[in-house]
Amino acid sequence: MTNKGSGNWTFYYIKVYCIIYNMKKLTKKALFLTFGSLIIPTISLAPIGCEFIDKSKENYFKSQFDNKKQKAIAEYQQELSKPPYETIWTEFLIKIGDLENQVVAKKITFEKACHEFDLVLLSLIDNKNEIDKENHNESNENNTGNNPNPDPTPNPNPHPNPDLTANPNPSPEPTPTPENPDANRKETIRHKLLWGHWNVLNESGNDDDKAKAKASIIKGINYDLIGLTEIKNETAVAKICNFLNEYVGFELYDYIQSKKLKSSYAGKNQAEIVGIIYKKDRLRPIPFTDNKIGDSYIQVFRNDIDSSINFEYARPPYGVKFEWFQDGKEDFTFIFDHFDSPGTKSGEPSAGKGQGVQEVAEASHISNVMDWFDQKDGENEDIFFAGDTNISYGNFDFAFNNMKNYKSALADIEENKSSLATKFYNYTNTYDKILYKTKWTLEKPFVYDLWSANKDPNIAPTPIDLGFVDGKPNASVKGKRTIRNISDHAPIGGTIVFDVTKTN
Repeated sequence: MTNKGSGNWTFYYIKVYCIIYNMKKLTKKALFLTFGSLIIPTISLAPIGCEFIDKSKENYFKSQFDNKKQKAIAEYQQELSKPPYETIWTEFLIKIGDLENQVVAKKITFEKACHEFDLVLLSLIDNKNEIDKENHNESNENNTGNNPNPDPTPNPNPHPNPDLTANPNPSPEPTPTPENPDANRKETIRHKLLWGHWNVLNESGNDDDKAKAKASIIKGINYDLIGLTEIKNETAVAKICNFLNEYVGFELYDYIQSKKLKSSYAGKNQAEIVGIIYKKDRLRPIPFTDNKIGDSYIQVFRNDIDSSINFEYARPPYGVKFEWFQDGKEDFTFIFDHFDSPGTKSGEPSAGKGQGVQEVAEASHISNVMDWFDQKDGENEDIFFAGDTNISYGNFDFAFNNMKNYKSALADIEENKSSLATKFYNYTNTYDKILYKTKWTLEKPFVYDLWSANKDPNIAPTPIDLGFVDGKPNASVKGKRTIRNISDHAPIGGTIVFDVTKTN
């Protein structure tokens, strides 16, 4: 027996695949080279070479994908973003955005995304041609029916009807009843959309049990859409989403997320991501009027709380326009954020009532943020905000002093406290808020009792199954962590009741 590294040599055959790309035609030619029998040490350099080739290959296809996207937008956007093509253009942008999200989530490679892009673009062109063909046919039909001097139609019965002659006012012929009288009737269908927000406590994606517990609770509450804040790592939302799909047994959930952002003057550890998880069998992100799918509010603003300061949001609000497409279509814009931490920091002025000027300025300005998204989302009238505002219990009217025509769904009362105290089964503050404007109804706003998740029959696996207890850990209780280690905030939410119109 020989030991690794003893100096003995082993014969290896190495097959090296070199890929040559035709940059104009995007075709691929494979050149197969086999180097004969080479005498090499047992420690192989092949993995290093493969990794280098893989990265170069992926960078090449990333560049190709970006070029394809820019070229398509430059060539087609001006024409197809207007009637009668706007629907197929929106669907095209959604599909391209979905490809980018799949690459970020490492579900597909950029090589695969390039191939899929070509198919999506071909589908767009086919759809455009179909619309053009339909419009051309309609135009021909209209021209045929607009002959100003048609030839007189010969009378098939030149002999007058004696009955009509004798009776100048005959009874009218009965109007024939169509075979299907409901063929053109529009049907209104009522739907409910359960949405909400959850500050998920420094979620990095590095603790599987925490991610599983969050996924189990989201599934148990049965959100159609939920915004997640205090995300610290770009893979964290994907991990929760993957566990959700694992629990339901199929690919029901998808997600979209912001970049990791902070204000220009916030500490480096304040940068966070906002993630939105949604059921993709009924909802999909769609572009704003500027063709962006999702956007962050990074503007500088002034505020009456201290007009001498140029404020920015410590962690920029992130908004996405969604389309509900089951049975019919309806649009909603959802905005989520985690405001600056409560109280005064080093060098920060006080706004009074235990609050710093930063979080109060953010609260006072949030209606302007919602207006900003309202301008970006076109004709949509339904704007919803939810987040951890860090505005303490009793300070709502003081901080949210510029509500305009927006409403608050969760009253500033004891029952709506949502931040978990260090004492078991207690809550300390009403930090988490819901603000909205809608032509529909928002009903049953709630704060979920996170402390009692182990007793909720809809939660499986339960937190205690994953090692999170709801009482002081001891020898007879499984686990050493408590519910508060999952998050120090409870999930919040409400149900939007709305109608869609379906044509039979």
